Amino acid sequence: MSLDSLNSYYAARWNDPGFGETFETSAGNLGFTKSHFTFAYLPSTRDVAYIRIGRENDSFTSREAIRAWIREATEIKQLQGYTKVYLRSGSAEYGEYTEGLYRKGDSYFKTFFRYGRVQGTYGRYSLQYDYYIEIGSTARAEQYRLERYNNRLGSE
Repeated sequence: MSLDSLNSYYAARWNDPGFGETFETSAGNLGFTKSHFTFAYLPSTRDVAYIRIGRENDSFTSREAIRAWIREATEIKQLQGYTKVYLRSGSAEYGEYTEGLYRKGDSYFKTFFRYGRVQGTYGRYSLQYDYYIEIGSTARAEQYRLERYNNRLGSE
């Protein structure tokens, strides 16, 4: 499914009450609602530059389900011909992160997963997760970035 087709798929369902998407993984289901989607549109043409699905500060979803979702989505993209540009990991504040980038022509697929330890009430600690997958067009994403800067800074 192309980026434009994926955008049309979600646009057709966007106004449905209870809009959401559930992904079945080997480690359990992962559900997303409207607030977990980001659509970046070019200001000049309204073409979609990228679509991001994910969460920030999630302390309720299991790490295993998140990792399975990212791993299985990546495997599917690689079966579709996407090749790895990079996969890197490192330390994050009180935790770790992993991000990957895959390309097929102008299309890209990006993954991100970070977890960190946060202090809660009564001196207890828990883990919070930031994670997403992003599907986009390299050329449109760059144009999106440039147009947004241009709109904020002027073009003379």
